[in-house]
Parts: sequence; structure tokens; C-alpha cells
Amino acid sequence: MSVGQQLSCSTCTWNQLCIHPPLMTTEEVKAKLEAELTKVREKQEAEVAAFGIMLSGMLYSGKDLECTVCPVFAAKLCESSELCFKIKELMKCL
Repeated sequence: MSVGQQLSCSTCTWNQLCIHPPLMTTEEVKAKLEAELTKVREKQEAEVAAFGIMLSGMLYSGKDLECTVCPVFAAKLCESSELCFKIKELMKCL
């Protein structure tokens, strides 16, 4: 390959289709791999962070509906709709 051909190949936008790929030094290859690895790590960290946020949201989204009560009282509330309405009316007065 002559000097003119090397210059043409290095500036060609289709160089990935050439039979003779452009020459790269070991340092250039390592630098390119390290840059790509950094991008992949950043993407993975962002995905993990997004998953953590989603999981936290799922865990805490029902906290406002949660009620800690006596199981016997909870069973009576489930059995008697009248009791529920009476409590509701009392709460409105407060």
C-alpha cells in the first residue's frame, strides 16, 4: 500500500469495509477499549440506580394505606360494614 492509499483509507468513511483495516497502535486500542468499558460501566450504574429508585417507590407507595391495628378489631371491621360507617362518621366530626 502506498502513502497515497494509506491517506485515502484513513479518511474514507467506509473504512470498516476495507480488506486492509486501518492500523492502530496498541495504546490506541487500549484507550478505545477503556473508553468503551467506561461507557458500559456508567450505563450499568445508571440502570442499577434506576432499579433502586423504582424498588424504593414500590416499597413505600403503599405506606399511606397501611394500618397497624389489633387483628380482632380488623376482623370486626371486615365483618361489619355498620361499624365501618359509624367510625367514618365519628372521624368526620373530628
